Amino acid sequence: MYSKSKTSVSKVGEHLRKGTLYAVAIATSIMATPSATSDLDFHSRSMIRVSLPQQQVDLRTTRERYLDDAKEVAEQSLKKTGHYDLAALKKIENQWFSYLKNTDTPLEPLAESFRPQINQTAKAMKINPEEIKAIAMHESALWPYAVGPGPCPALGMMQLNPCAHPLTKKQYATIFRPETNFLLGGQVYKEDKEKFHNDVKKSLWAYWAGAGEVRGRPPKAFEKYYEHVKSHMLVPPTLRQ
Repeated sequence: MYSKSKTSVSKVGEHLRKGTLYAVAIATSIMATPSATSDLDFHSRSMIRVSLPQQQVDLRTTRERYLDDAKEVAEQSLKKTGHYDLAALKKIENQWFSYLKNTDTPLEPLAESFRPQINQTAKAMKINPEEIKAIAMHESALWPYAVGPGPCPALGMMQLNPCAHPLTKKQYATIFRPETNFLLGGQVYKEDKEKFHNDVKKSLWAYWAGAGEVRGRPPKAFEKYYEHVKSHMLVPPTLRQ
C-alpha cells in the first residue's frame, strides 16, 4: 500500500494471471459448487482444468518450509532488536516467489485457506470479502511475510505501511499475523470506502496511493493496479458458500 513499485510481487502477480494458473484458479474456486459452471460464460468454462492433487501437496509443503524460515527470522530479530530483519525476510520472500514462478503453481487454493480471516474482516468492516481477498492477492500474492520496497516498506499480505497509518504502527509486533494484517488492512480500506462513498475504484486508488492523492484523472499505473485487483475477483461472492 502507498507503493507504486512492488517488483517481485507484481511479477508473480502477472505470472498468476496467465495460462494454467488462471485456469486452475477458476477451477479450484468452483469445485465445491458443482452447479457453479452454469453461471460462468463459455470462455471461462472452456479454460477450466483440475490441478493435480500432488501439485497442491508440494505447494503446501514447500510453502510451510518457507513460512517456518520467515517466522523464525521475524520472531528472533524482533526479540533481539525490537525490529524485523526486513532484508532477511525479503530474501525468503524472493525465494518463495521464484519457486512459484518456476513451478507454475496456483495460488487460489491458498486464498481459500485464508477464507476465515477474510470473512472475519469482511463481517467486521461490512466489506465485500472478495474485495479484501483481491487486494491481498495483488498486493502480496498471499505471502504473510511480504515486504515492500523503500525505507519504510509496507508489510504483510495487505501491505500495510507503519509510517503511513497509526493503527499499523501500534500493531507492529503482530503485523505479520494474517488475522492482524487482514483486520488492519480492512480497517484502512473501510475508511477509504467511507471517504469516497463506497466507490470501489476511488477506494482502491486511496488504498494504493493514499486518500490525498485521489484527485483528477487516475494515473496509468493505478489503472493497471485496478485491473489486476479486479482480475482476482474471479467468482461472485454468491458462489462462495
